[in-house]
Amino acid sequence: MSKPSPQAFNLAGRVAVVTGATGGLGNSVARGLADHGASVVIVGRSITQCRQIQREIEQSGGRAIAVAADITSPEDRRHIVATSVAAFGSLDILINNAGVARRSPASEITEELYDQVHDVNTKSAFFLCQDAYPHLRRHGRGSIVNIVSIGLWNSGVGSLLYRSSKAAMQATTMVLAKEWASAGVRVNSIAPGAMEVGMGAAISFEHTQQHLDRTPMRRLGRGDEVVSAVVYLASDSSSFTTGSTLRVDGGAISI
Repeated sequence: MSKPSPQAFNLAGRVAVVTGATGGLGNSVARGLADHGASVVIVGRSITQCRQIQREIEQSGGRAIAVAADITSPEDRRHIVATSVAAFGSLDILINNAGVARRSPASEITEELYDQVHDVNTKSAFFLCQDAYPHLRRHGRGSIVNIVSIGLWNSGVGSLLYRSSKAAMQATTMVLAKEWASAGVRVNSIAPGAMEVGMGAAISFEHTQQHLDRTPMRRLGRGDEVVSAVVYLASDSSSFTTGSTLRVDGGAISI
């Protein structure tokens, strides 16, 4: 019987792209990957914010570059991939974290609003996977981690746009996992519950309390707890795991 490698969580020599890296959760993920040895490509709309995170990673001894991009732009997506490979020589890990949420009653959703949410949360993430695929498969150890939502398992008034876009991304995860497994590319997803960072930090006290009431652990999740899940799925520790969803939700879906 083979034993787990003590270096299983070591990402040294791997190159990781993180979209939405200037947000609270993406920022935590980018730093966490760097802390575990990965060279990190920090992707966000603001080059100033991206460069600030880059500097902080480098000051801690890590390697990073900043890339300002609109992931809904095909040219920008190709630029992310090309810049990553030019800077570090490969692309091994893709974290699709960028996302938007817009609340609206279903009867009032316009095509413009629908496209706005699905373009970011689903369409752009898929095509970035596609653009990255030739590089992810090169060494037979590529890993894609898509950030979805525990909203896949419940419903809420006004949340159709966000939940449907994340459900589509979950389906994408499962199909890509099956199609790309033979190329050595694993595709998994993480479904965070109510968090202290990211979108969770912006919700009202009332909604926060509702989340706490549905969470057996009776607290919000921390960014580092999602980071641990990302590192696991990005690393060789999960080398036989693909097409899976890891819920980081304090037990919310178990109720």
